[in-house]
Amino acid sequence: MVADEYERQIFERNSQQTEGDDVSNDHQLDNFIFLDVVGGVDKKGRIYGLGTEAGKYKPSSSRSSDGISPSEYDHMRTAISKMSAENMELKERLKTNEELICASQEESHLAREQAQQSQEDSRLLREQFHKLMESFTQSHSHLPLYQPHRSS
Repeated sequence: MVADEYERQIFERNSQQTEGDDVSNDHQLDNFIFLDVVGGVDKKGRIYGLGTEAGKYKPSSSRSSDGISPSEYDHMRTAISKMSAENMELKERLKTNEELICASQEESHLAREQAQQSQEDSRLLREQFHKLMESFTQSHSHLPLYQPHRSS
């Protein structure tokens, strides 16, 4: 039945609208939904169910014959809403990944600094050890001279 199908499509459109959607064209869209449900304008230029009132509701000439139907419009609106939600989710994931990368870079920088400090501490310790051995060797001249083992 035409009325049931019309109500179903109106309900679908309304349930797919999000709170921030612009509803200023809803009345015009309702007319297009009705026109779609009844099969459009017949060969004689009449619209089913409107009788003499049909002239008030005929689609404007600005709507081309290759325009989209209300169901296509609703489908696109649903797809756009879904893509917007996916886009927001991807933005959040990107933000999280950027934060993780920054934290990882900072940790890497600190690890490099610690490694450099460790190398410097090791070098200083070797120098002190060599000086200590030289001092010990000089104070105990009867012992053979200390020959430090140089690593390459």
